[in-house]
This record gives sequence, structure tokens and C-alpha cells, in this order.
Amino acid sequence: MHEIYSSLDSTEVHMRRALLEGDGIATFVRNDNLSQLTNVLIGAFQSALCVMNDEDVDRARELLRSFKGVSTEVSDWICSQCKECVPGSFDTCWNCQSFKPEAQP
Repeated sequence: MHEIYSSLDSTEVHMRRALLEGDGIATFVRNDNLSQLTNVLIGAFQSALCVMNDEDVDRARELLRSFKGVSTEVSDWICSQCKECVPGSFDTCWNCQSFKPEAQP
């Protein structure tokens, strides 16, 4: 058994697990339930993706190197009306309610 990836975001761990399992590599996730119970950012409690068979470790690492997870981050933007910095997930300015340029109706 070899741990090859860990993250506080269990979704990221499970996306990588699905990739490896889809290629026939037997895996399991360690600390999955424990990581969801704690709010403390401690590495020992992170979800960890483990490869069960020693002979699959190199192939699994290669697959993970080529994996380009889905980015959920959206860049912040500057409101054209009031010049405030607005979180990227907002479609309207929190300060003046102007629309994000690409989100205009």
C-alpha cells in the first residue's frame, strides 16, 4: 500500500481515485470520514489516496501527473462603476449591484 495523493478537499481525492480505478488500479481512501469531521487543517487528518498494489504505483503516479482537475476557482473582478474588488463567484457587485461585464442580462 502506497499513499500517492492527499488533500483537505475529499472531492479532489475522489476525482483522482475515479481516474485510477477507471484504469484498473485498485485504490482506497484513508481518513475519508475523519477528514470531514475536523475543521483543523492538520495533514494527519487529510483524505489520502492509496494504491493497493506495489506494481501499480508508478503507473498511478504517471496518471496523476497528467490529471488536470476541474478548476472551481474564478478570478475576482473590479467593478467598472465603483471600482470595488468583487469575488469572482459574484455576478453583481456587492457594493453598487452593477453586473459583472460577462454576466449582464
